[in-house]
Amino acid sequence: MIETTSTTAPLKDPPQLDSYVLIKKLGESLQAKVYQGYHKHIPECPLVVKYLKQLSSWDNQSRHLRQKIDRLRVLHDPRTCTPLTLESNNNDQFIIQPLLNGQPLNVWTARQQTLKLADFFRLACSLANTVRSVHDAGIPHGGIKPHNILVQAGSLNLRLIDFITSLDSRDVSHFIYDPEFVSNTLAYTSPKQSGGINYRVDFSTDLYSLGAESLS
Repeated sequence: MIETTSTTAPLKDPPQLDSYVLIKKLGESLQAKVYQGYHKHIPECPLVVKYLKQLSSWDNQSRHLRQKIDRLRVLHDPRTCTPLTLESNNNDQFIIQPLLNGQPLNVWTARQQTLKLADFFRLACSLANTVRSVHDAGIPHGGIKPHNILVQAGSLNLRLIDFITSLDSRDVSHFIYDPEFVSNTLAYTSPKQSGGINYRVDFSTDLYSLGAESLS
């Protein structure tokens, strides 16, 4: 979960990445610090630069993440947002993706005095159709939750984001008592993602998360 800041936070000792300029911090989660920035040669295109914290016990995290990003290139649905690339600086890893307009679903919902039933069904159907499109491409998301769903106020257009996570199932025990992790991530995590021996993210994990999201 990315806890976004309501105002621009001053940058204090930001991570360094040669080809990119970081202009402000957008938020932070247990797994990453998230910044707005741009490529030095394309300043007119705003980007999200996600600095990954060194949490995982994976021996070859970089290779694993690059493989996942390469697999996502088969997704062309405009309702999804996938990473552009994985950048490295020494031992630091950065996921680069487009900066989109919209509010996380939980933020948008909290700002509504009442949620109209018609709006609920519109968003629920749009999300279900988006997930179906992703699955048709052979890709499980593995992390569907309110913070990974962007809603454009007014049009109610929806975007599914954050297909890449650096959190290994073996890291879950580190955060099991963290209240934010429990309410904002664990609540939408399927039982088979809890780190068992046969742990595997597949389409059924997304269906579990989709149901939990609809109930919430």
